[in-house]
Amino acid sequence: MKRVGLVAATSLAALSIIAFTTWFNFPMEEWARPLVVVPVALSGLYFRRTGSILTSLILLLSLSPFFILQYSRATRSGTNFVFASFALMGAGVYLGHILKTIKESRENVAGIIDAMKKFQDNPDEDSLLAALEDNFAHRASAASADVFLFDELGQLRPRGELSAEPLPSDHLFYEVARSGRLFVSRFTHSDPRLEYCGPSDQSAQLDFLSVFPLIWSGSVKGVIAVADSSAERFGADMVSYLSSIKRAMESSIEHAELLKTTINHEINRERILDTFSSYVSKRVAEQILKDPDKLDLGGSSAWVTVFFAEVVNFRELSKSMDAALLLDMLSEYFSMAMDSIFELDGTIDKFIGDNIMAYWGAPLPDPDGERKAVECAIRLRDGLAALNRVWAERGLPEFNVAIGVNSGNVVAGNIGSIRRMEYTVIGDTVNLTSRIKSLSSSSREGVLVGETVYQKLKEHFQFGPSRRVKLKGKTDDVVVYNLKF
Repeated sequence: MKRVGLVAATSLAALSIIAFTTWFNFPMEEWARPLVVVPVALSGLYFRRTGSILTSLILLLSLSPFFILQYSRATRSGTNFVFASFALMGAGVYLGHILKTIKESRENVAGIIDAMKKFQDNPDEDSLLAALEDNFAHRASAASADVFLFDELGQLRPRGELSAEPLPSDHLFYEVARSGRLFVSRFTHSDPRLEYCGPSDQSAQLDFLSVFPLIWSGSVKGVIAVADSSAERFGADMVSYLSSIKRAMESSIEHAELLKTTINHEINRERILDTFSSYVSKRVAEQILKDPDKLDLGGSSAWVTVFFAEVVNFRELSKSMDAALLLDMLSEYFSMAMDSIFELDGTIDKFIGDNIMAYWGAPLPDPDGERKAVECAIRLRDGLAALNRVWAERGLPEFNVAIGVNSGNVVAGNIGSIRRMEYTVIGDTVNLTSRIKSLSSSSREGVLVGETVYQKLKEHFQFGPSRRVKLKGKTDDVVVYNLKF
């Protein structure tokens, strides 16, 4: 009601000023006419385009006596008044649409960030799906949002209701699951595709229906259906937003399943999940399971090879790209990077924004860590080149990545307290590698390695000439080498 009152108040104020200046034929009347843009734009911001158009019609109807008055005074002046009013109304509708789009874009970005935080904090599959239902229903202003999952017999049932009757085999939801493609119908009563939807008396109760496939771990697990959302609100931006939320949830489930499958179930699962916030390859996890004491608090000195990678143009892209689309690209890149690291038995320490930190040599010694880290850098660059080609075909920009690799002694172990432990590596080697990566980012040299890595691999890879550079936090010059591809 406050929004309606504000639109009504600004409309009345604009009409009063225009009426006063027109009636008394003040010279400033032409300057008063643009005031109608304010209530029209506010209507668009608060009530979408439909509201701004309705407000425009009401204002035009209210101004019609003054059109006639101005026309009676001078035909040309009256005609200009009419055309100017229509043009101003159109500008107000457009401005309201722009303001609404900006507002929704900000809300969507905030919603994605909030949803990702909730998903990351809750590894339970059922809770993640429940949160997805709530998020879909709220953001799409829908009457309902329901998840249907396949059971062991390949039949779709409502989430959490294993005793419920499965959907009939010719139901629309099976078609969406088989195709793996989004379904949207804004006019269910006349949509011929809804022959799959079951009894006509059920589909007749819906005015709007959208169905998204749920895919993780390489297969379709079910669908989520959104019923009776506003057709105007459910546009391309909303589809992109909901798809991003869905992919974030699917990624969270995949990560949770990855941890569960790589850590032996004979060890207390709670202890493992609380302790290992890092991602490790399956081989490393199996070795850890042979000696569970590695999960005790404390630390020890270890020789490790540290790897940092950064998307150097991410901040620039975030200023011009849709946030949901950029998030999708970053997720694809991270998935590819994780595969490259795991295939070479590396450990992912953390994701920091668009940065990845990984290492070799802890918790298990790896005398070949330098070679694996450099090989990983090459694979990551090749994988990114393939992704950039795919993105270019879709009209998307490319990612530019800077990588730093260095090796040395660190303290490796579970850092923290009894309530929260995190296995990681700390020390000067880690800090130096981060600085080398930053140097690679600023100099656009792709992959830079430290002296220890170069000395061990100079006979196996091609490097550019040595460079002595000053790095923050280091008193002496640091020698770095550029990896040649």
